[in-house]
Amino acid sequence: MNDLQKIDPPEKLQRSLFRVQNLAPKFWLFWLAMALLRIIVYLPQGGRMAVGRVLGQLLYYLASRRRRIAQRNLEICFPEKSIIETKRLLKTHFHSLGQAMIEHGMAWWLSNRRLQALTHFEGLEYIKQTQEAGHGVILLSAHFTSLELGNRLLTSFRGEKLDAMYQRHKSHFMENFIQYYREQHMGHMIPEDDIRQVIRILKARGCVWYASDQGYHGKYSAAVPFFGIPVMTNTALSRLAQMGKAKVIPFFTQRLANNQGYLLKILPPIENFPSEDEVSDALAYHKLIEQQIQQVPEQYLWVHRRFKYLPPGKQSLY
Repeated sequence: MNDLQKIDPPEKLQRSLFRVQNLAPKFWLFWLAMALLRIIVYLPQGGRMAVGRVLGQLLYYLASRRRRIAQRNLEICFPEKSIIETKRLLKTHFHSLGQAMIEHGMAWWLSNRRLQALTHFEGLEYIKQTQEAGHGVILLSAHFTSLELGNRLLTSFRGEKLDAMYQRHKSHFMENFIQYYREQHMGHMIPEDDIRQVIRILKARGCVWYASDQGYHGKYSAAVPFFGIPVMTNTALSRLAQMGKAKVIPFFTQRLANNQGYLLKILPPIENFPSEDEVSDALAYHKLIEQQIQQVPEQYLWVHRRFKYLPPGKQSLY
């Protein structure tokens, strides 16, 4: 599949990442943080997650804007919760965000052996069965806090790398850093606007991770209810599946309680997908995400302004 993917090789990314300019004083704090993170990831799981909770608690007090966004999202999506319940969920969400910071380091630096000891699976066979039947696979996911680690855990068991669509980082330095470390163990990172590359991979019976649950108001968008609120949503999933002749397989990662590791949930391919109605397809996707969120609400990425883009004429919810 590599011949299909036009992207800088790891050695070129490494040269770009570790060039002299990136060692300038303005980056020293970042490199120090990465050094500390690399030490933390070699702690036992209980220690890693405890450090993550402390980081999350700091974020709760320091990231006031993100805290307000997350609280508003929770109020919108869970109107039945009391003020006290919403506040408690908000705090546990920030603990989850702090743990996600540690999990990024785990995904980048821990060995397969260490990670496999933390992994529990449901439905791993669906990917292989679908590819053997002659189809490419869109691993349909959403922005839960453990998604970075979940993708790495999946590749450690499958024995082949997982390509993923992603949104480019605004910082060229951070773009190179994240891409370099992701591609050490995972597949190539495909910019979300490179649709042609995705189609080629899917037609070659490849596997591409994809999540379109964040705010979007571009060319292929429509108002689709999310927790009962019509919000502008990317509807390109149907077109990708149709053009790539691919099956859509839901994939979610849950952080288990009591430091028991992670559950990777791979569901059967969605039947009759895509349909002739892209909005109905997107609504089915939203319902699927909502079901997963209800199971671990603190682990969804609430600090993103999911309801930023509303249908014309609707008043802002923020």
